[in-house]
Amino acid sequence: MKKHTRIAALLMAAALMLTLLAGCGGGPEGEQTTDEPGGEASGLVWVSEFTNVNGIDDYISNPVISDGKAYVSQSGYDETTGTWTPSIWAIDLTTGEASKLEGYTPSVGPDGYEDVYVSINSLSAAADGGFWVSESINATRFNLPEGFNEETGDRYQYAEEYSSAALRHLDSTGAEVSSIDLSAAQAAAEANSQATADMYGGSVYLSSSGSDAEGNIGLLYNQSILVMLSNTGEVLYSGYQDGWWDRFMTLPDGTLAMTGRGSSGYVLRPLDFAAKGFGEDIELPQDAYNIYSGGGDYTLSYINSSCVYGFKAETGESVQLASLINCDVNEENINALALTDDGGILCLLFSYDDNSAEIAHLVQKDASEIPETKTLRLACNYLSQELRRQVLDFNRANTGVRIEVIDYSQYATEDDYSAGITKLNTEIISGNVPDLFVADELPIEQYGAKGLLYDLYELIDSDEELSRDSFFPNVLKAMETDGKLYSITSAFGIVSLVGNADVVGEEMGWTLQEMMDVANAHPEVQYLLDPYTTRASMLQTMLALNLGDYVDWATGECSFTGQDFIDVLNFCNMFPESYDYNSSNSESTPALISSGRQLLSTYSASDFEQFQMYEAMFGGQLAFKGFPTSEGVGNVVVPNGSRLSISSTCEDVEAAWSFVREML
Repeated sequence: MKKHTRIAALLMAAALMLTLLAGCGGGPEGEQTTDEPGGEASGLVWVSEFTNVNGIDDYISNPVISDGKAYVSQSGYDETTGTWTPSIWAIDLTTGEASKLEGYTPSVGPDGYEDVYVSINSLSAAADGGFWVSESINATRFNLPEGFNEETGDRYQYAEEYSSAALRHLDSTGAEVSSIDLSAAQAAAEANSQATADMYGGSVYLSSSGSDAEGNIGLLYNQSILVMLSNTGEVLYSGYQDGWWDRFMTLPDGTLAMTGRGSSGYVLRPLDFAAKGFGEDIELPQDAYNIYSGGGDYTLSYINSSCVYGFKAETGESVQLASLINCDVNEENINALALTDDGGILCLLFSYDDNSAEIAHLVQKDASEIPETKTLRLACNYLSQELRRQVLDFNRANTGVRIEVIDYSQYATEDDYSAGITKLNTEIISGNVPDLFVADELPIEQYGAKGLLYDLYELIDSDEELSRDSFFPNVLKAMETDGKLYSITSAFGIVSLVGNADVVGEEMGWTLQEMMDVANAHPEVQYLLDPYTTRASMLQTMLALNLGDYVDWATGECSFTGQDFIDVLNFCNMFPESYDYNSSNSESTPALISSGRQLLSTYSASDFEQFQMYEAMFGGQLAFKGFPTSEGVGNVVVPNGSRLSISSTCEDVEAAWSFVREML
């Protein structure tokens, strides 16, 4: 948020505060944690051990873990042939050594064709310790007429395209064991393609493949067309599956199943090759989006809120295992994950920043074996990617103090989105107050009013390198609560309502009544704001801007019975109840404004070109009126990035401030 910080456009996330003031509700069921948030480290704790992968220095794709190794594919450019050639690599998950499988030879294109391109679509584990590789071949043949002139003619007018696909069973060295031509499977999928024509236009593509313990094969096309093959390649079943299906996975008992969202919700659907049908659907947790294979006591594993969970299909129980961020693992870099037989977790990580790969082995150790380190707990209801990286960098750079993240969004349910906030508030009431807060999506003003937060002005004033003059004073002022600064952000945006100065007036700021008076004085105006602005969205905006007029943060009392609020409701009633986004009669904002049929527009400051565009739309007389407020000017400062707060009971304020100031 320093003076060199860019101004960025953001929508008004502050409106989410309305949902965060909801009352108490029950916590989610069916999930367990190994340690309660904020509890003292005792018994077994998760720790990570990292091993660099040697031999990989380019992008990797299609990772699969099998028998202590991770298999990945790459595509390299061959300058001799001028083509891209796929390769398969095996990574030893103990040593980190990567070696190219010399036994693997890509499929060969047909004779007489040029521009042959062989690609690997997927890798999947086979029951014998090898793996399956799905390949596609695309090539072009030019049937040029006699006397064709290359300099004046277009050879692609005579091009004949060729494409084929195969599923090859390879051993651990990459040598081929068997191969199945997927032409019959492709034809079976195309016979069902009408069901997905709206999205794919009648074409089909292989989206996932897998095999069971007997070598039978499942193929998913277009995320919803299933083809089941025997281990010899015979088509046993093909049909459209209602819903959206993500991938296959082989269960611990050798059964092949597919995961996805069908008519009955998010499920695991086992395939029954003998019956040419399915087993009974197994309901999955609704937040189990990133699913990986299981192991030990668990049918499968998944990641939610930066935590790894094990899922038991027999009971429907989810058990929280390790927090990835608190084990210094960046979940953005996870390419593959597997649960080990000894109760550990293996992660194959790849960073696209520097094309480096590493292996993270997460294990449980007795807390007494871990060197004593001061821990500061950071509470959030969501953790952004940027802040996640900051926490990881801070923890890896500091040995004496660590930031431990507790993401309370993991406790939210479909029925109670604010269940995590309820849990956090309950812990605070019981005296279990975190050291730091991510203020986004938290009732931070309420915490400040109750004396739970540190006034950051005190830390800025005592900082040897920073002062209040290091920041935009008006932005700090906008973030104050009763003269105190309870949170701070690294960047901000400005959102305003703009209009023609000759119509709305040149001076910034107006009350709700003044805005309504202008609107009523111009009956020719068809739209007060952008056409998609509805009553609900405007009410949410007005409450977010003026919430302090209706809420006493010190007592928690709310009042929505006064004339001011009645005026707000009457104002919002000037907008349509809904907007038809499919309407063919909609016109662009510039057209409506320039013709005088739209009075105002929402403007987010981003660059000078945008300013010039809005100025031109309003005839060169642009006025920043802002949103209507009871006092002051409604040009809104919107945090762009995470806002951080320090609790008044923080164990080490100096260390907490060192973390916060790195963001500034």
